[in-house]
Amino acid sequence: MFSIIIPLYNKAHHITETIRSVLQQSYERFELIVVDNNSTDDGLNIVQQISDPRIGIYQEGNQGVSFARNKGVSLAKFNWICFLDADDSWEIDQLLNFKINIDQHANLAVFANNYKIIDQRGKERTCERNLLHYHHFIYTLPCFFKDYSELDMPVNMNSVCIHKNVFEQIGGFDVRLKNGEDTLFWMKLFLKNQVFISDYVGSTYNLKATNRSNALSAFSQELPVIKEFESVFLNEPVLHAHQSGFNAFIAKHLFVSVMANIKLGKLALARSFFFDKRLYYLPQKLTLIAAVMLCFTPLFISRWLLQVLQKNGLIH
Repeated sequence: MFSIIIPLYNKAHHITETIRSVLQQSYERFELIVVDNNSTDDGLNIVQQISDPRIGIYQEGNQGVSFARNKGVSLAKFNWICFLDADDSWEIDQLLNFKINIDQHANLAVFANNYKIIDQRGKERTCERNLLHYHHFIYTLPCFFKDYSELDMPVNMNSVCIHKNVFEQIGGFDVRLKNGEDTLFWMKLFLKNQVFISDYVGSTYNLKATNRSNALSAFSQELPVIKEFESVFLNEPVLHAHQSGFNAFIAKHLFVSVMANIKLGKLALARSFFFDKRLYYLPQKLTLIAAVMLCFTPLFISRWLLQVLQKNGLIH
């Protein structure tokens, strides 16, 4: 019933636990497709040593995570598609919960469970959601931008189950983008679909994992995906009533680059973002003020202050 796609690139330290969390699922009708992106560590060899007929392994050149996910979907023999990153994991009833909700809501084509987050400090918490934005567990687009900018993403890569037809209608993940391609995909997904999001906490998103794709250096410049967000927004009149939420959504993406540069010690580059008026739509004004303080103090003070703010959970 389910085809599970795992893109693999240099995740030898985590892939065993990730695959084990799939093979231990209480609902057992699935296939697991691992698409290796030319790993240079021992990750591929580790997967090859796992003996289970439900696992298929495919090797591709290092063409990026979006290509790997799209390739996995093209190889899928089942209609219900799930994704799992190679350094994250599932709880034992993730698929069973999807199956129950699919059976009960035959008119829907996108399902999600709640999820946990392990931050860079190793602290675990459950995804923060605004329950006022759900009607009988059904979530629709208008609140997407607001929720993303103020709380956590309502879904993430490990928490969704999508019918293959929906994936193909969206066009898959944009292979031109190196960052933010998943958020662009969710934006398009919510634009055209109602999503059933259950309370079951079915996966763990591990931000502390080694070799995560969101390395700081990748965020030091404005991300190309922001232009894609703006293009989709401008070309969809139904979104225009949500301009304020969208402004905050863009501001949060710009703020990620501000913080990346501060952490890298590139304070001049961080300061340059404050000339962009879009940044000032960030809802977290105290966080914005803290970033200004970090940007406009000498580097040694900035680094000390950053540690203090992070230790007290005032900035991430």
